[in-house]
Amino acid sequence: MVMDEPLDFEMEQEEDPLLAAPRPTKRKKVIGLDDLLLDYYESGKDERKGKAKRRPIGYNSEDLDDIFRNNSEKEIEICKIVKSVEEEAKKMDATEDVPLWGQKVFGCQKPPSILSDTGVENCHLLQSFSSDELLGFDLEIDKGEGFLEGLLVDGWLLKLVHISGSVEDSIVSWTLTKMLYSSNKKLQVSATDFWESILSVDEGDKLPVTLGCFPSYSVLKHAILSYGYLFDTPDTKTSISGSAADRLGDGPPENIIAWLRVVSACCKVRVSMDLNCLRIVDCITGTNDRNKFLRSQLALQLLKISFGLKVGNVEKILKLVTSINVKDKECDLFKRYVYLVLMDKLLFSTDAFRNKTMVVDSWRNYLRSCSTQIGCTDWRFYASKVRNKASYLLQRVMVKR
Repeated sequence: MVMDEPLDFEMEQEEDPLLAAPRPTKRKKVIGLDDLLLDYYESGKDERKGKAKRRPIGYNSEDLDDIFRNNSEKEIEICKIVKSVEEEAKKMDATEDVPLWGQKVFGCQKPPSILSDTGVENCHLLQSFSSDELLGFDLEIDKGEGFLEGLLVDGWLLKLVHISGSVEDSIVSWTLTKMLYSSNKKLQVSATDFWESILSVDEGDKLPVTLGCFPSYSVLKHAILSYGYLFDTPDTKTSISGSAADRLGDGPPENIIAWLRVVSACCKVRVSMDLNCLRIVDCITGTNDRNKFLRSQLALQLLKISFGLKVGNVEKILKLVTSINVKDKECDLFKRYVYLVLMDKLLFSTDAFRNKTMVVDSWRNYLRSCSTQIGCTDWRFYASKVRNKASYLLQRVMVKR
């Protein structure tokens, strides 16, 4: 047995995994601060020598650092530009209509189908003229329409309506038909002036005469479709349907001016805030930018009318809507429901307000308060609908963001 070899029990201790491994022997040499500095300078000198071999002649280390820094900043700016362009490209839909100058929105005209008997011969106005012996002439009923046309063109029909304080439904239908479809220029202008006058409100927001009915959405839509308006897109099959004999011409007739004037006059009349306001906005269908913008602007005008504002921006109207306390017992929750829907149409029909953080946050906080401050045991009229609608719109706002 060799004396320098370890004993058997010493070898077992070395191979036993349960025993802790022996600690490595510490270095006896103590490294001082001077040694560390010396190593640092020597290593830095070697790195600088390697860089000096690779860099071009005439540049120092500071110049290279500036060049690298400028290049990195330019690369970051270019990356940001490329990323923004890619995001905009993703948002654009290849099938979406691009608004171009000279886009054709009117096709061939169609003959109107509502030029039926309006019953104007049986109106009380003509009956009073034919039965009054003091006038000194006999008015034949079959020629009554020509007589009314003369009264309309000369302005006497408007004066008689103002004197009586009301307009018969047959006169309403007859004058509206003349305005929208008559090829007589004088009748068009006179009928348009008649409608603008009876739809003009006074300082108290009241109409000068009593109207039994207003120009309906279906009548106005039917009229502009008969003018050849391409309601969806210029490439739809419906825009070119119909035989050649049924087409009256390419482009809208002169009645389009009267149509625009009466629509403008109807929009100026004060409307009551009810579910019809929501139906009017929902009637504007379509996903192109033009329909979205029109839907948003119509909601804005309805809100302005409701608050009695002649001029008002989105921020002002939002402040008025969010200032309403739904916990107040005197709060009209039905109007609050209408306001919620109209504000949602105003803000999110287009992308104009999605990036305005203050507007979106203010609206989101108001929706949260409406959904939480109205309890399940609140039995006020429309309380549950306001709470549910606010919760639904709040989820939509969170998703859209």
